[in-house]
Amino acid sequence: MSMKKIVSAAMALAMAASLTVPAFATANNTTDITGTTQAPAIAVTVPATGAVTVNPYKMEVTVGSNQVTDQIISAPMYVTNTSDVPLVFDVTVTGKKEGNAIFSTTPIGTKVVTTNSVFMYAEFGAATANDGSGDPTWAAAYDSKATNQVAISERSTTRKAVVELAATDGSTANYLAFKLAGDASSQPTTAWSSADKVGATIAFTFTAKAAAATT
Repeated sequence: MSMKKIVSAAMALAMAASLTVPAFATANNTTDITGTTQAPAIAVTVPATGAVTVNPYKMEVTVGSNQVTDQIISAPMYVTNTSDVPLVFDVTVTGKKEGNAIFSTTPIGTKVVTTNSVFMYAEFGAATANDGSGDPTWAAAYDSKATNQVAISERSTTRKAVVELAATDGSTANYLAFKLAGDASSQPTTAWSSADKVGATIAFTFTAKAAAATT
Protein backbone atom coordinates (compact mmCIF):
# COMPACT_ATOMS: atom_id res chain seq x y z
CA MET A 1 0.00 0.00 0.00
CA SER A 2 1.40 3.39 -0.92
CA MET A 3 2.27 5.97 1.71
CA LYS A 4 -0.42 8.33 0.32
CA LYS A 5 -3.16 5.75 0.88
CA ILE A 6 -1.91 5.03 4.42
CA VAL A 7 -2.05 8.73 5.32
CA SER A 8 -5.52 9.14 3.78
CA ALA A 9 -6.83 6.14 5.70
CA ALA A 10 -5.40 7.48 8.95
CA MET A 11 -7.03 10.89 8.43
CA ALA A 12 -10.38 9.28 7.65
CA LEU A 13 -10.21 7.23 10.85
CA ALA A 14 -9.30 10.31 12.88
CA MET A 15 -12.28 12.26 11.47
CA ALA A 16 -14.65 9.37 12.13
CA ALA A 17 -13.41 9.12 15.68
CA SER A 18 -13.97 12.83 16.25
CA LEU A 19 -17.55 12.55 15.05
CA THR A 20 -18.43 9.72 17.37
CA VAL A 21 -17.01 11.05 20.66
CA PRO A 22 -19.95 11.08 23.14
CA ALA A 23 -20.88 14.22 25.16
CA PHE A 24 -20.33 13.37 28.80
CA ALA A 25 -22.78 14.83 31.34
CA THR A 26 -21.35 17.06 34.03
CA ALA A 27 -22.53 17.48 37.62
CA ASN A 28 -24.08 20.96 36.93
CA ASN A 29 -25.45 21.52 33.47
CA THR A 30 -28.80 23.24 34.28
CA THR A 31 -29.85 26.79 35.23
CA ASP A 32 -32.72 27.20 37.71
CA ILE A 33 -34.24 30.68 37.40
CA THR A 34 -36.37 31.84 40.34
CA GLY A 35 -39.05 34.47 39.64
CA THR A 36 -40.14 37.37 41.82
CA THR A 37 -42.65 40.17 41.32
CA GLN A 38 -42.16 43.75 42.43
CA ALA A 39 -45.68 44.25 43.81
CA PRO A 40 -46.88 47.77 44.66
CA ALA A 41 -47.91 48.73 48.18
CA ILE A 42 -51.45 50.08 47.76
CA ALA A 43 -52.67 52.07 50.78
CA VAL A 44 -55.92 54.00 50.32
CA THR A 45 -58.38 55.11 53.01
CA VAL A 46 -61.88 56.22 51.99
CA PRO A 47 -64.09 58.15 54.44
CA ALA A 48 -67.05 56.05 55.59
CA THR A 49 -69.51 58.94 55.86
CA GLY A 50 -70.10 62.49 54.70
CA ALA A 51 -72.81 65.14 54.84
CA VAL A 52 -74.74 67.38 52.48
CA THR A 53 -77.34 70.03 53.26
CA VAL A 54 -80.08 71.20 50.92
CA ASN A 55 -80.64 74.89 51.54
CA PRO A 56 -83.36 75.85 49.03
CA TYR A 57 -84.20 79.19 50.63
CA LYS A 58 -80.54 80.30 50.81
CA MET A 59 -80.50 80.68 54.57
CA GLU A 60 -77.20 81.24 56.36
CA VAL A 61 -75.60 77.93 57.33
CA THR A 62 -72.41 77.53 59.32
CA VAL A 63 -69.73 75.38 57.69
CA GLY A 64 -66.59 75.30 59.80
CA SER A 65 -65.92 78.94 60.61
CA ASN A 66 -67.82 80.27 57.60
CA GLN A 67 -71.40 81.35 56.99
CA VAL A 68 -72.63 80.23 53.57
CA THR A 69 -75.90 80.54 51.69
CA ASP A 70 -75.36 78.00 48.90
CA GLN A 71 -78.35 75.83 48.06
CA ILE A 72 -76.25 72.65 48.20
CA ILE A 73 -73.73 72.70 51.01
CA SER A 74 -71.05 70.06 51.38
CA ALA A 75 -67.69 70.42 53.08
CA PRO A 76 -64.83 68.79 51.14
CA MET A 77 -64.10 65.16 51.98
CA TYR A 78 -60.80 63.37 51.42
CA VAL A 79 -59.54 59.98 50.29
CA THR A 80 -56.07 59.44 51.77
CA ASN A 81 -53.37 57.80 49.65
CA THR A 82 -49.91 56.58 50.70
CA SER A 83 -49.36 54.10 47.85
CA ASP A 84 -45.91 53.76 46.31
CA VAL A 85 -47.20 53.80 42.71
CA PRO A 86 -49.39 56.30 40.86
CA LEU A 87 -53.12 55.51 41.13
CA VAL A 88 -55.95 56.30 38.72
CA PHE A 89 -59.35 56.61 40.40
CA ASP A 90 -62.76 55.73 38.97
CA VAL A 91 -66.01 56.53 40.77
CA THR A 92 -69.58 55.25 40.73
CA VAL A 93 -72.12 57.68 42.18
CA THR A 94 -75.68 56.74 43.17
CA GLY A 95 -78.15 59.27 44.52
CA LYS A 96 -80.73 58.67 47.24
CA LYS A 97 -83.72 60.76 48.27
CA GLU A 98 -86.34 61.02 51.00
CA GLY A 99 -89.66 62.80 51.47
CA ASN A 100 -90.79 64.95 48.55
CA ALA A 101 -87.29 65.58 47.23
CA ILE A 102 -86.56 64.55 43.65
CA PHE A 103 -83.46 64.80 41.47
CA SER A 104 -83.34 67.16 38.52
CA THR A 105 -81.19 66.15 35.56
CA THR A 106 -80.23 69.75 34.80
CA PRO A 107 -79.42 72.80 36.93
CA ILE A 108 -82.44 74.66 38.28
CA GLY A 109 -80.97 78.10 37.68
CA THR A 110 -83.62 80.79 37.37
CA LYS A 111 -86.39 78.44 36.25
CA VAL A 112 -89.60 78.39 38.25
CA VAL A 113 -89.84 74.75 39.38
CA THR A 114 -92.86 73.78 41.48
CA THR A 115 -91.54 70.40 42.62
CA ASN A 116 -89.04 69.84 45.43
CA SER A 117 -86.25 69.41 42.91
CA VAL A 118 -82.52 69.23 43.54
CA PHE A 119 -79.75 69.32 40.97
CA MET A 120 -76.65 67.95 42.59
CA TYR A 121 -73.27 66.90 41.28
CA ALA A 122 -70.07 65.48 42.73
CA GLU A 123 -66.71 67.02 41.89
CA PHE A 124 -63.29 65.42 42.41
CA GLY A 125 -59.72 66.70 42.40
CA ALA A 126 -56.21 66.06 43.68
CA ALA A 127 -55.28 67.73 46.96
CA THR A 128 -52.03 68.15 48.85
CA ALA A 129 -53.64 68.37 52.30
CA ASN A 130 -56.85 67.24 53.99
CA ASP A 131 -57.60 70.39 55.95
CA GLY A 132 -58.76 72.65 53.13
CA SER A 133 -55.36 74.31 52.65
CA GLY A 134 -54.37 72.22 49.63
CA ASP A 135 -57.70 71.77 47.86
CA PRO A 136 -58.06 71.83 44.09
CA THR A 137 -59.66 74.86 42.47
CA TRP A 138 -63.35 73.97 42.54
CA ALA A 139 -65.46 74.80 39.51
CA ALA A 140 -67.95 77.64 39.81
CA ALA A 141 -70.67 75.57 38.12
CA TYR A 142 -71.49 72.20 36.65
CA ASP A 143 -70.00 71.36 33.25
CA SER A 144 -71.39 68.27 31.52
CA LYS A 145 -68.11 67.93 29.60
CA ALA A 146 -65.91 67.97 32.71
CA THR A 147 -64.19 64.65 33.32
CA ASN A 148 -64.08 65.18 37.09
CA GLN A 149 -67.77 65.95 37.68
CA VAL A 150 -70.73 63.57 37.94
CA ALA A 151 -74.38 64.64 37.89
CA ILE A 152 -76.25 62.68 40.56
CA SER A 153 -79.49 60.76 40.15
CA GLU A 154 -80.96 57.58 41.57
CA ARG A 155 -79.34 55.73 38.68
CA SER A 156 -75.71 54.77 39.27
CA THR A 157 -73.28 56.72 37.12
CA THR A 158 -69.66 55.67 36.62
CA ARG A 159 -66.93 58.08 35.59
CA LYS A 160 -63.50 56.75 34.65
CA ALA A 161 -60.20 58.38 35.56
CA VAL A 162 -61.61 61.33 37.52
CA VAL A 163 -58.32 61.85 39.35
CA GLU A 164 -54.75 60.55 39.18
CA LEU A 165 -52.63 60.67 42.34
CA ALA A 166 -48.85 60.47 42.27
CA ALA A 167 -46.84 57.82 44.09
CA THR A 168 -45.77 58.63 47.65
CA ASP A 169 -42.81 57.52 49.74
CA GLY A 170 -45.16 55.86 52.23
CA SER A 171 -44.43 58.31 55.02
CA THR A 172 -46.33 61.25 53.52
CA ALA A 173 -49.78 61.24 51.92
CA ASN A 174 -51.60 62.88 49.07
CA TYR A 175 -55.36 63.13 48.74
CA LEU A 176 -58.36 62.88 46.47
CA ALA A 177 -60.70 65.69 47.50
CA PHE A 178 -64.39 65.60 46.65
CA LYS A 179 -67.56 67.48 47.48
CA LEU A 180 -71.16 67.92 46.36
CA ALA A 181 -72.61 71.08 44.85
CA GLY A 182 -75.62 72.22 42.80
CA ASP A 183 -78.88 74.05 43.35
CA ALA A 184 -82.53 73.50 44.30
CA SER A 185 -86.00 74.82 43.55
CA SER A 186 -87.03 77.63 45.88
CA GLN A 187 -90.70 77.88 44.86
CA PRO A 188 -92.19 74.40 45.18
CA THR A 189 -95.92 73.97 45.54
CA THR A 190 -95.31 72.06 48.76
CA ALA A 191 -92.87 73.91 50.98
CA TRP A 192 -89.62 72.19 51.80
CA SER A 193 -89.45 70.39 55.14
CA SER A 194 -86.72 68.65 57.10
CA ALA A 195 -88.04 65.32 55.78
CA ASP A 196 -87.10 66.26 52.21
CA LYS A 197 -83.50 65.09 51.81
CA VAL A 198 -81.02 63.95 49.20
CA GLY A 199 -77.71 62.17 49.55
CA ALA A 200 -75.40 59.92 47.61
CA THR A 201 -73.23 56.84 47.81
CA ILE A 202 -69.84 57.09 46.12
CA ALA A 203 -67.83 53.95 45.36
CA PHE A 204 -64.15 54.43 44.57
CA THR A 205 -62.03 52.01 42.56
CA PHE A 206 -58.40 52.56 41.72
CA THR A 207 -55.79 51.08 39.41
CA ALA A 208 -52.03 51.20 39.72
CA LYS A 209 -50.28 52.96 36.85
CA ALA A 210 -46.79 52.23 35.57
CA ALA A 211 -44.25 54.95 36.25
CA ALA A 212 -43.10 56.99 33.27
CA ALA A 213 -40.01 55.59 31.54
CA THR A 214 -36.76 57.38 32.29
CA THR A 215 -34.05 58.05 29.72
